[in-house]
Amino acid sequence: SGTRIKLLTSDEYDADIDTETMTNGTVNFDLTMVTGATYYQATTLTWGATHYLTASVFSGVSLSTSTSSGVLVEPSTATKLQILLPGQHPVPGKVATYGKGGSISSLVAGTTYTVTVNLVDDYYNFQSSATMPLVEVKTTDDEAGRSTLWGYTPPELPLVNGIRTFDIRMFRSGSQVRVPVVSMV
Repeated sequence: SGTRIKLLTSDEYDADIDTETMTNGTVNFDLTMVTGATYYQATTLTWGATHYLTASVFSGVSLSTSTSSGVLVEPSTATKLQILLPGQHPVPGKVATYGKGGSISSLVAGTTYTVTVNLVDDYYNFQSSATMPLVEVKTTDDEAGRSTLWGYTPPELPLVNGIRTFDIRMFRSGSQVRVPVVSMV
């Protein structure tokens, strides 16, 4: 049996890679990194993320571990919208939670709250260079016509560089928020 090599990445959300056997001094791995955006200090979402690969011996002869130079992983094609409610923040690459972290704050009926809509790829990486959609944030109150009765109509606005904040107001407990794409601008 030959020397088995283990490859690790700094992308915490990519799939773990099986070890591979070295043949004639080389080994090949199939790898899909999924985090192509970064999020800093609850305020800044950036395009692209730098990751590192580390190869080490899993079994066999003793060899030194090696770490690559930084590899820039860019977001893929924009495929969906992500809405973040008060208390939530983006977690690019974390598909299991729809690219979100944090806990939704309790919302009080009749109070205005700011929500954020992001344009993202399949892995919830922020995408700022795609065609920007015209979006409208609606609540179940809006769909039932209740908010118009209270003088509130949600605006239809384009995302700017992949992001836009909207003020929403819900008027009854149990209301929900959704984000339909009105059209592509």
